Amino acid sequence: MGINNFFIQTYLRIKYGENLLEKHFKYFGIDTFSGIDKQYLTEKELSITAEYSFRAYGNQSLKAIDARFKKFNNLKLIQGTIPEILSNLDFSKCDFLHVDMNNALPEVEAIRFFLPLMTKNSFMLLDDYGFSSAHIQRKSIDDLFTSRNLTLPISLPTGQGLVLI
Repeated sequence: MGINNFFIQTYLRIKYGENLLEKHFKYFGIDTFSGIDKQYLTEKELSITAEYSFRAYGNQSLKAIDARFKKFNNLKLIQGTIPEILSNLDFSKCDFLHVDMNNALPEVEAIRFFLPLMTKNSFMLLDDYGFSSAHIQRKSIDDLFTSRNLTLPISLPTGQGLVLI
């Protein structure tokens, strides 16, 4: 969790103003804050993860992320592994979902959990969706969307996938 979410928070503050955003927009960041939970990786995903190292992202500890987002009062960080932590979450709705776990099972389980909570005309941003290295999670996500008769995500030039719910 980091730079994309920081820019989203910053952009929304510029566009809508600090007070409006703090009053009407609650942001929850759910992460292990210790990297990918390898127990959910398939052997193929393990080989891809080893090939595409994420060392460039630097310190992603809970302490470091908390310091990065400290100025945003509408943010709550939740440490845990998906899918285990999902049963402890209590959300009534979701207007925007950003999924970035770099492996299929937790991403699909997060989407499965949050889909019924997504409001009409909300957005789901799927990080890495369009990259060739993400073909396993992309297929799993596509299978979930197809099984629910939902429009598949579109691939953006950034490599992300975008869905209007």
